[in-house]
Amino acid sequence: MHSADTDNTVADMYGYLYVHRTMLRDDIRTEGYRRAISQIVRPGDVVLDVGAGTGILSLFAAQAGARHVYAVERTAIATAARDIVEANGMSDRITVIRQDIHDAALPENVDVIVSEWMGWYGIDENFLQPVLFARDRWLKPQGRLVPAHVTIHLAPVWDAQLDEEMQFWLTHPYGVDLRPVVDKTVNEVFGQYGAPRMYLPEHCLRAPPRRILEIDASTFPEKRAADPFKFEVTFDFPEPTRINALAVWFTADLAPSLTLTNAPGSPPNHWGVPRLPLAKPANLNRGSRLLVELTCTPAAPGYAYTEWSVQVDSENWEHHSDRPSLCAS
Repeated sequence: MHSADTDNTVADMYGYLYVHRTMLRDDIRTEGYRRAISQIVRPGDVVLDVGAGTGILSLFAAQAGARHVYAVERTAIATAARDIVEANGMSDRITVIRQDIHDAALPENVDVIVSEWMGWYGIDENFLQPVLFARDRWLKPQGRLVPAHVTIHLAPVWDAQLDEEMQFWLTHPYGVDLRPVVDKTVNEVFGQYGAPRMYLPEHCLRAPPRRILEIDASTFPEKRAADPFKFEVTFDFPEPTRINALAVWFTADLAPSLTLTNAPGSPPNHWGVPRLPLAKPANLNRGSRLLVELTCTPAAPGYAYTEWSVQVDSENWEHHSDRPSLCAS
């Protein structure tokens, strides 16, 4: 007989495995990391894989010649990682540790830290801080990190598909007024946490992107990564246009001359391009100015809250949040 705890652990493992299958099938992500690790890891290195998931990055590090890899994973997917490591004959070189990185105890310091910590727009999975904790605790002086550098960009966009979906809710479908759904949740669900669409053409941008954050993984302060990230940017429009969302994305430098991005116009990957929608399209006149405030607040392991506000010229501010307490009725 299985206890309830055992059943929950198995359910958790299969749930995490379902998510990781999607990431493993993203060849842009996975092949990009494989190539980067083959460049950065040297024969004889000791490697730490933070948030190892299925252990795929640990396997890449071992294939690149690492003497030993410590794969630290706090969730039930660690069980699958052990099986995968064993199936590939790497149990003598890869140690899977099922613990939170803050509680893990490694027997030695490491030459390289690898981690796939980026959320849809980089910092929104609240996973940067654990990586930096591991850096400060176990990385040797002159050690290397993959990725080494991450930048985050934001730009106003016109998303025709989002507009079509919004019109459905605003036109009394089935003879019912569903605008309260839009007012409370639909914008947020469509925009970010309804699984961002895989592709957004670059021509959807309505102003040049603004770089809102740069993260040098070797020097970025761990404490800073645990605090809310707040950004304020301004866009000027020399010509009339319309916008209905903000797009925000990351570009990660995995190795010299090797980058990974989910920017508009880039090849589709599992991250997609997250949109932070407006309640209704905004018309920008020639000379208009758009003010944007974006806040990303760490909330729990693997999760952060996103809040965004926009103001066109001197009009009233429009505020959005994906915090359940602010979206619930």
